[in-house]
Formats: sequence, C-alpha cells, structure tokens
Amino acid sequence: KFYGILRLARSGALVLSGDTIPLSTIVAITPIRRTFLARVDGYLDLGLSYQKAHSTFQLTSGAKAVYRARIAETAIEYSSFAEARDDADETGRFAAGFTERVFIGHRWSAGVGAGYERNDELDLAGRLRVLAFGARTMSKSNHVDLWASGGLVVTQENYFSTDSTSSGY
Repeated sequence: KFYGILRLARSGALVLSGDTIPLSTIVAITPIRRTFLARVDGYLDLGLSYQKAHSTFQLTSGAKAVYRARIAETAIEYSSFAEARDDADETGRFAAGFTERVFIGHRWSAGVGAGYERNDELDLAGRLRVLAFGARTMSKSNHVDLWASGGLVVTQENYFSTDSTSSGY
C-alpha cells in the first residue's frame, strides 16, 4: 500500500511518494482526500409508488455514508419499506447499521459493528446485533478480490406475537 499524491512519470508509470509503480501492477486506487467532508461518500434513495388496482401505496428509502481515512473506514446505512393497501394489513420493515473497520498492515483488518432490524411480515418487533470481526485479504487482482473473515455476532430478538426475547451467538 502506498499513500501520497499521484503523478505520472514520463515512462507512463505512476509516481507516488517518491516510488515509481508500473501501471500493470496497480489493482485498486482508493482516494483519501484532505478534508473531512471530501472523505465521505454515500447515497440517499427515496421511492414512492401507487397502484390503482389494489389501492397500494409504497414508500421506500435508503441511505449510506462511508468515511474513509488512511487506516480506518466508518460506514453508516439504513433502509426502510412501508406498504399500505386496501386488501391487506399495513406492513413495513426497517434496518440500520454501523461498522468501524481498521486496516492493519498490508492484508489484515479488524472491526466492530452494530445494527437494528424490524420487520412486520416476519413478526419481528426488533433485532439488535453487535459484532466483532477480523479479516485477511487472501488474493487481490484485477479479476479477484478474495477475503477470509471470522468473528462473533451477538443478537437479541423481540417478536410482536409473544412477549418472549431470544438471544444468540
């Protein structure tokens, strides 16, 4: 991994922090910009539809923001869906998550995350998850990006139809 300002050498190679790198050996380039806001990438989606046949109204939304620094990446995302129709009960689902990942050396990374889900169709009143993970890049080329990862996930679920709570690992 190299960090610095990109320049092109007369030979056509890439010059980065004083190192000359042949273009044929470059697999990926991830920009790390100077200011906080310039380092944030993301999207926001909003959808609305109406179907006259069943008087169906649907609203969907989703968003994701990823902040990339030199040795870490932070991601926040959510999605939601709501549907109301004349011939069925209203239904909806919601999911949100946060992940913090730290890059260690050339091929390793580790991180933590948390998330929440709710889904009326699955009778899920709420699912909370907390996780910790480690990962290693096994192979990275122009055609393959292969990772091996493992970790621990702890969940707690609540359901609408029962007052029970279930937990798992």
